[in-house]
Amino acid sequence: IILCDRFRNPLKVNLFNLELNNQNTFTFGPSGSGKSYTQNYLIIQRRESNSRQVIVDNGGTYKHVVTALNGRYFEY
Repeated sequence: IILCDRFRNPLKVNLFNLELNNQNTFTFGPSGSGKSYTQNYLIIQRRESNSRQVIVDNGGTYKHVVTALNGRYFEY
């Protein structure tokens, strides 16, 4: 996954060990810190690499990105 540091320099980061069957992320921070932006970016990058994803979304934050990527979105 390509991320940027605070000076906009690209960084290649391996957040997921592809040899594992279970790969989880958890993003936390204060309001306005870019949590949703970062997660949307990760969702798009994982989709482009044809990786299977299950996203637990409380509040519908990721509904638009999932439907834009032709994913299935369920509400419970």
